[in-house]
Amino acid sequence: GGYRHVTIRARPFHDPTGHVVGAFAAIRDNHEATSTLRALATLSRGNGVLVRARDEQELLDEMCRTAVEAGSYALAWYGRAVHDERCTVQHVARAGELAAYVDEVVITWDDSPAGRGPTGTAIRTRRTQVKQSFDDVDYSPWREAAESRGIRSSISLPVVVDGVTDGALMVYAFEQHAFDQVSQGLLEDLAADIGYGIERLRDAERLTEALKSSVF
Repeated sequence: GGYRHVTIRARPFHDPTGHVVGAFAAIRDNHEATSTLRALATLSRGNGVLVRARDEQELLDEMCRTAVEAGSYALAWYGRAVHDERCTVQHVARAGELAAYVDEVVITWDDSPAGRGPTGTAIRTRRTQVKQSFDDVDYSPWREAAESRGIRSSISLPVVVDGVTDGALMVYAFEQHAFDQVSQGLLEDLAADIGYGIERLRDAERLTEALKSSVF
């Protein structure tokens, strides 16, 4: 019921007189190459966002939009770790037609059922979480909402700012096994770029405030 990227090679069959009487076609699945190209396109365009962004919100909004538009992913959103009693994950930015999914799920980053999914675990452990399918028990609180929208796999990427985990970037795909090892590495580079971008913007804001204070 979906689309697949493939490579097709065809060769004609000739009869003894040289007339074409048929063809032999070989089709090879290009899933791995496609996975890498999608992540590479996202990272490439994300580098441009890093240069242009004027504030944090613009940076995060555009990075999520880039994942959806350049990478053709189903949904992307950024969650920030809130240091409150519930260890809340705050929805800061999102992009994609399925963005309403984010409003339906409750996610924390503590070691509770709501925090043991890929997002909470990525924030808590500072390690990328890849779900090639949603069959495991830890994803059960969100499985129905995801699968009802056709979402089949995800990657959750921790974002570190000034040595502290600020939050995580979540990217979802309609296909199972959409995030191979190469694409994971590329998207981890994107998450590192986001962390660097937030640091740069916060440093610029602090410098501006310091200059204002010195003048007034």
